[in-house]
Amino acid sequence: MKWENPDFFPDLECLAPIYQQRNQPRLLLWNQTMKHTRKPTPQSAIKTKVQHKYYDLKKHWTKDIEPHLDNRELNDILIHDVHRYTYGLWRKPFTQKNYPWEYGCSDWRDGHRGTTPRYWKYVLHGACHWLVNFNLKLAQLTEPERPWRIIGSEKHSTVFDGSDTILDFNFLAFEIDPKECFELAYDWEYPIGEPKEIGWCPHYSKMKY
Repeated sequence: MKWENPDFFPDLECLAPIYQQRNQPRLLLWNQTMKHTRKPTPQSAIKTKVQHKYYDLKKHWTKDIEPHLDNRELNDILIHDVHRYTYGLWRKPFTQKNYPWEYGCSDWRDGHRGTTPRYWKYVLHGACHWLVNFNLKLAQLTEPERPWRIIGSEKHSTVFDGSDTILDFNFLAFEIDPKECFELAYDWEYPIGEPKEIGWCPHYSKMKY
């Protein structure tokens, strides 16, 4: 990320005021983040009839996406939310100098040949719930005319335009079929444009496998 804010300290636990100042919902623990959502309705998407597809991040990167990557609010969201994943899980801070792909498992990149897709820097294995607000904001900046909303479940969170298109950095990079992505996430549907309440990821020592 090129944007830098010297007054922003993402390694401290005083990050809640960022969302509070913007009148966003208060931050909750992870096991409370599914509140205030609603079950999907058949009118917004029908699993069996829609041919889902990913928003083509590689195709749109230079012209449509890259111009927004210095957006201050977009970067506030990324740093705030991903820090709650990396620091909660590993006690490793996420700052404005970091990219998501610097953390966690990198097996998904093994065997790749050719030029590395630039969007891969914003991929973080296992962190879909903590990346989804960034994805939503970027979708709104890139294609503001579409009614982007978050859809989610305990297994996955992603961004959907209400028709057939999914914006999802992780699953696109992992080459997961968009139909599978949609079905994994489509338990709850958030109102158009509403961000997800993000809590701290539990420390790895407390995880149950």
